[in-house]
Amino acid sequence: SVMASILKVNTIQDATNSNTALSIDSSGRITTPVRPAFRVKNSNTNEWGQSHSNTDYDTNYHTPIPIFTDATTTTELNVGGGTLSFEDHPAGGGGKYLKYVVPVTGTYIFSMQGSIRLQVSGDYASTGFNVNDASEGGSSTFPTQTINGYQAYQNDAHMSLAGSAIMDLTTGDFIVPYSTSVSEAYVDGNIPIRITGYLLG
Repeated sequence: SVMASILKVNTIQDATNSNTALSIDSSGRITTPVRPAFRVKNSNTNEWGQSHSNTDYDTNYHTPIPIFTDATTTTELNVGGGTLSFEDHPAGGGGKYLKYVVPVTGTYIFSMQGSIRLQVSGDYASTGFNVNDASEGGSSTFPTQTINGYQAYQNDAHMSLAGSAIMDLTTGDFIVPYSTSVSEAYVDGNIPIRITGYLLG
């Protein structure tokens, strides 16, 4: 016969450094304080895209989103040992892109929330995440995982950013938020972009 057992514990720590990996409170709720996770907010309203005479960041068809300047970017959360950085974008003009290097092999969830305003009627635009690549590309180039797309029905159409990607990654892999096929767009200042990510398990 099989015997069931009950293990009563408040804290589980790693054996090497005694870091608390898991806590259980008196109601049975579990917290994992060192699980890798990050959240970044950006309020930059400068335009990016391929409409070269009108954009602040003159990007290609397929590009890391270039809006993460020092003055407009707030790191709201970064725990668990992942490396979050903001790298110079090839478009110049002070534009930077977000890069997150995962600290441990596992399954991760990344997401974007916010709103961008597409300035050209008929423009199709999409966003997503690229893995282990931060280069620009021409037409027919797409990120590792596209999370949403939108066809502008008029000038200044509002494209909602609300999508997630689940990815199996290895220690040292990195992700970069991307946009594809943006002619001319900017972030709605009332609804800043947030990029988030965390280790699922």
